[in-house]
Amino acid sequence: MEQYPIYKDHQRYNAFGKDALTNTRYGTLKELEAAEREQTGFTFDEAVNQAMESAEQAFIEDNHIGKSNIEIAEEWLLSSDGQMKLTEEEAKIIKSQTNRDLAKKTGNYSTG
Repeated sequence: MEQYPIYKDHQRYNAFGKDALTNTRYGTLKELEAAEREQTGFTFDEAVNQAMESAEQAFIEDNHIGKSNIEIAEEWLLSSDGQMKLTEEEAKIIKSQTNRDLAKKTGNYSTG
């Protein structure tokens, strides 16, 4: 989409409204969209939707195809990022349990 300068006019319109079309060749959004279709074959919104559909399709066709969520999660947990996160979470649990045990021993424990 970046290769089409006309889409920048549409992005300005999305950000600033009809005032963004002042000092352009397009008096209205309809005129802008007609020019977009003439120059690129698609309006800005159609191009965005097409890009989103392509991204969604690429995601679906990613290397996770045929894998269950459990398999994907296991792979992530075995990665270095996953191991680091597991270690952090285990440390939080140990700290929480230790604090609870200390509170019970000192009598500062509340049940609620």
